[in-house]
Amino acid sequence: CNFSGTTAVTALICNSMMHVANVGDSRAIMIKGAEGVPKWSAVELTSDQTCFRRDERERATKDARVPIEFLTIGMRQGEVPPSEEFGEETIEAAAAPPRVFLKGHSIAGTAFTRSLGDAVAKELGVVAYPEIFSFQLDDNTKALVLCSDGVFEFLTNEQVVAIVQRFDGDPHGACEELIRQSFNTWMRVDSKTDDITAIVAYLEGAPPHENLAKMKWGKLKKNMHNKMGRDSSTLARSKSDHVEYHTGSKIKSPIHVSTCIIVFHCCCLKKSITKEYSQLSKSQ
Repeated sequence: CNFSGTTAVTALICNSMMHVANVGDSRAIMIKGAEGVPKWSAVELTSDQTCFRRDERERATKDARVPIEFLTIGMRQGEVPPSEEFGEETIEAAAAPPRVFLKGHSIAGTAFTRSLGDAVAKELGVVAYPEIFSFQLDDNTKALVLCSDGVFEFLTNEQVVAIVQRFDGDPHGACEELIRQSFNTWMRVDSKTDDITAIVAYLEGAPPHENLAKMKWGKLKKNMHNKMGRDSSTLARSKSDHVEYHTGSKIKSPIHVSTCIIVFHCCCLKKSITKEYSQLSKSQ
């Protein structure tokens, strides 16, 4: 699609490692909590790929096929002097973020430097390949949260952690609360919302079992059937409802996961920008 795109964030758990990849400004955070410490804390697993990041601006400038510039809308419209001193990305600063433009034009005006789609922006150095990071899981890892920028537009990592801790063991309740607070905040400051999507996964450690990690599903199902008296259909549903993964000699299972999505209002570029791009393409 020429003028529309999307972000993506994914997490893959292999043994005791978590591998995270992101494109754009959706975000993943790992939540940790140590014994004896009352409050859980956030570990950022991704870094928003926006024009606030100097390294991303330098990469986009290098990858662009045409001359580009980074401006806020106020700078683009001549209301503020042009400058690349955008400072750190904060909730307040994100209200008027820097964007990447074709130099001297109103194309494409994306606030992020990586995305899926946005064919026009690809000429400006906006790429689709992700940043990938790996993290070690341990017994203090409580939860994984994946959210779109509609959640983090107004909620801080600390606020998200507080909600997830309050609903410990109830991922659906945590998701609903994240969505509710995000939506209500959007409605207080604007007449529309950005996309609001949240995934919460609680990582629960099961009691150690020295042979459990070596068992195949068939043997595990048989043992559970004998000990608990469940039939095969119930066990099959249990397997499909929970994701299991092995960490050394013990299994961390299940991961309770829930996802909530609110339908979002898609903001399209103005017709004048589309017309300008069409005229520019013809002239070239």
